[in-house]
This record gives sequence, C-alpha cells and structure tokens, in this order.
Amino acid sequence: HTEGQTWQQQQQKAAAGGANDVSTTTTTSSSSSVWSPHSGKKRRGLSSYSADERQRLSGLYHQLCASYPKSLACHRIPLDFLVSDEFVSAVDAYVRRFLLRGIPSLFSDLKPLYADTDKAAALQSLFESYAAALRDSGSLPPLKTNGSNSSSNGPLSSSSRQQQNGGLSGEDNPLTWVLYYLSQHYDRLGDQDKALQLNAEALQLAPDVIELLLTKARVLKHTGGVHCSGRRGQGMSLI
Repeated sequence: HTEGQTWQQQQQKAAAGGANDVSTTTTTSSSSSVWSPHSGKKRRGLSSYSADERQRLSGLYHQLCASYPKSLACHRIPLDFLVSDEFVSAVDAYVRRFLLRGIPSLFSDLKPLYADTDKAAALQSLFESYAAALRDSGSLPPLKTNGSNSSSNGPLSSSSRQQQNGGLSGEDNPLTWVLYYLSQHYDRLGDQDKALQLNAEALQLAPDVIELLLTKARVLKHTGGVHCSGRRGQGMSLI
C-alpha cells in the first residue's frame, strides 16, 4: 500500500525490490511533487544506488513507460540514476523529441546531470555526434541501444521522427537546436570561445531565433564582452 507514503519512500521501496507495489499514479502525475525529489541534493543521491537497485528501478520505469508512453517524467527520471551505456541509450532516446520539435528548454532540463562529470562528457560526445551527422547527411545518427531493460522505448524515441531532416531550414532544422544545446554546454564548461563559435553557426541557420541571441549575450557576458550601459544607443549588437 502506498497511501501515506512520501514519493521518496516509494522510490526507495522500488529500489529495494517492491516495484510491483509502487503506485504508478505518483510517477505519471504532472504535479511538481514528481520532480521535487529529483532536484538538487536529492537528485544527486540517485546516482549512489547500487547496480542491483538501478536494475530494479530501470525495470520499474520500463513498465511505466510502456503503460504511459506519453509521460515525459517516466523517460526523464531514469536519466538521474542510469549510468554508462544505459544512460547514453536512454538520454539519446529522450533528447530527440526536443531536437526534432525545436523545444528550447532541453539544456535546462538536463543541467542537473552536469553534477556527474561522466554524464556531462557523455552528453558532449552524443551531441557532437548529432552535429557531425546532421552536417554530413542532414539526418540524426541511428539510435544507440544496449539491449537492456531501460526506458528508451516509446514516442520520445520514435525512429519515424528522426530521419531525413536535411531539407529543413532555420528553426525547423534539428542542427539549429543541437548547436544551441552545445553552445550552452560549452559555456557551462567554461569554454566561451567554443560556445560562441557554435552559436554563430546556429545563427547562420536561424538568425531570428531569440534563444540564440539571448545565449550569445549570456556567453559574451561571461567573457566580459558585454557591458551594461544606461545610455540609449550604446548597446552592443548581438548580430
């Protein structure tokens, strides 16, 4: 019975082997209570699960994804506790929805994962592979799979949405959003030169996308290249 239990207690019960007794309504709810156990220190605590506990949780979320294929939470939460190839496979499936639909919030969504340097490195490798494939062929590379019981199935990883994007331009081109993500990624890592280079490439594809202009301003601020001025007309052009 899950009545009276906190979400954290249910998660611990699932990891300990009681996954079949965990209420699925808690995980699939759109309430902010779903996400609060995975923010800040509580989110980082998920990475300390043992291999057996991660396997049990992975199985639980695999079942939840099958039952609630449109639930974003069911696909996002496992990224906090999965590691190595399982993490790469799951995050590869998760992010494509954002890239193909031009959803700008992806970096903010994944930012907590940067507390783990291995996951940050895996994200860099993954997105660089996206950029290389899109520049070369106009299509995203094939989905990465590891054959494990992870949450990488469902509409967020549908192969029918991932192919042949070479004819798209501007904000409809997935490369725009891959470059946008990488620009924020390198800015967070302190490589502002690389961030500006990627941002400039994205602006060539979509010069009117406000998110790219805002990111450029943010990166320039981090380099000291933007100085606030109270005098009208003395602002620095972002294009």
